[in-house]
Amino acid sequence: MLRVGFGYHRRRSDGLVVPSQNPVDGAWGPWGPWGGCSRSCGGGVSFSQRSCSRPAPRNGGRYCRGERSRFRSCNTGACPGTLAFREEQCAAYNHRPDISKGLPAAGDWVPRYSGVAEKDRCKLTCQSRSLGYYHVLEPRVADGTPCSPEGTGVCVRGRCVPTGCDRVIGSKKKFDKCMVCGGDGSTCTKVSGVFTKPRHPQRGGGVI
Repeated sequence: MLRVGFGYHRRRSDGLVVPSQNPVDGAWGPWGPWGGCSRSCGGGVSFSQRSCSRPAPRNGGRYCRGERSRFRSCNTGACPGTLAFREEQCAAYNHRPDISKGLPAAGDWVPRYSGVAEKDRCKLTCQSRSLGYYHVLEPRVADGTPCSPEGTGVCVRGRCVPTGCDRVIGSKKKFDKCMVCGGDGSTCTKVSGVFTKPRHPQRGGGVI
């Protein structure tokens, strides 16, 4: 395409230069509504989308720059019950013989953390509670699953996203010295006393 005067032109196969339509760069349309939450409690993730359509790129114009989707935390209230979210996802595969792949039936599956590479923390890696072997049962855990039991990040579309101690994406809250999320360190309780260690452990006992 050639720039001649104030417009764009193209050269035909016979050598003539004729006017051509100007390239139009794409621009983002408005964000769509937020979708459903990935969890009903415990901190899920919802998404919103937009399209490169206001206008769409034409005649060789550039596609929109930036993100097509965005996400946020939702339903951050604590869940009732005893199983953590990753435990629930592993337990969904309990007593399924097709998962064991020729090995003895796994029985109950529990999350596997030890030996899992950092880049694989958002895969559903589960271990047989009784036999010890483990498999990656899903390439991704559900959105909103904590990346690890120690940290505060959560998994979103297969990658670990940092959060505050409240597990809200984008939050800057941290645990204070009293281990209160977002606290100011004023709620600690000081415990003092004397601990006496016996000289000889009782028979059958041991050192803790």
